[in-house]
Amino acid sequence: MNSVTGYKISNSHFKLGSKAHIKDFIYAKRLFQNSFFAHRFSFIVAKYLKEYFAINPLKRGESLTLLGYGEYSQMLINRVERMMQVTIKNINHDMVRDVEHPDLIKGEKLNDKVIIIVPISTTFSTSIKVENMIEKMRKENKCNSEILQPYINLILVSHNEIDNAEYVEGLNAYLKTDDSIIPDKKFHPYKLFNWTEVDFINKIVTIKTNLSSEGNKKQKYFISIPSVWDLPESCQFCIPHDNLLKEKPLLETDKASVTPDLLLELPQSFKNNTYSANKEIILNENSVLSGHLEYLGNHYLHYIKPLEFYREYETEIIKWAKERKNDLKKWKKLYQSKVLLISPSQQSNTYFVELINRYVLKILLLLFTMR
Repeated sequence: MNSVTGYKISNSHFKLGSKAHIKDFIYAKRLFQNSFFAHRFSFIVAKYLKEYFAINPLKRGESLTLLGYGEYSQMLINRVERMMQVTIKNINHDMVRDVEHPDLIKGEKLNDKVIIIVPISTTFSTSIKVENMIEKMRKENKCNSEILQPYINLILVSHNEIDNAEYVEGLNAYLKTDDSIIPDKKFHPYKLFNWTEVDFINKIVTIKTNLSSEGNKKQKYFISIPSVWDLPESCQFCIPHDNLLKEKPLLETDKASVTPDLLLELPQSFKNNTYSANKEIILNENSVLSGHLEYLGNHYLHYIKPLEFYREYETEIIKWAKERKNDLKKWKKLYQSKVLLISPSQQSNTYFVELINRYVLKILLLLFTMR
């Protein structure tokens, strides 16, 4: 991660949610919306799931839902689904929009088995909140799904070197100690976030939750990036103990804790003077609303419902995308270049961007989203 620029803000001071401050921030949204990384991560997950079901064939069930977190996980989850279709025929995917007020972005029906996939985690609280959402849907008779463990986390931003066997041995010993002993800063944050054991060999963390009678939850991670966690009330950068000049400003992130609320840099761009359009009008009352409408504080006379439009005309949109690929042939060096797509940061736009990359570009893609 240190050798690739633009994905890590080191020696900083970021607020993650309401419970933790962290020294190093990983720009997960930029990482997982880059097809170069998303495609490779999807191979890791698909390989793990195929081995998982080979060892646990009874857990495969008749159908499976891959449940990602955040709009930025769309490319990853979509490609995992496509690779798993050989193993499981009845498979779909969806993403959870926001862990504070969670709901499903696509509104897909959850199948009898669900696997939670979180691109990046710190304390593992995100997957537990997603589990809470599914438990609530069960009580409301909206699904009857079984959540398979361990929950999957691609990247873990850990407190200190959790990939060090000696450190993990000391951590596991500390997690079993009584709470009355003097806290050890090397290990104590893990105890505060209810970690009970770390399986160093299999990279599985057990955490204690208050959910149901099933007790502890298993969390699988693949890559660990060491950092330093602090609690807000004892953060070394909020209130330095020895020198007030060491205080650092606390930087905020979005609700998903994957995008910093500051502009890092402006991209270079060029104007595309070509324009092509399909003259055929394919709007109907199912996908377009007319009249005075208000949505997210904006007023409209006409409004296209993006998800309904995409689902109803997916075949036509894919055909249009393939035709656009022919328009790009005159840009001879395009497929040897890095391409940047600038896209509004809206959940309705996620599918269209993935479609453009899949059917038009089929190359290394950098995605820049703007709110």
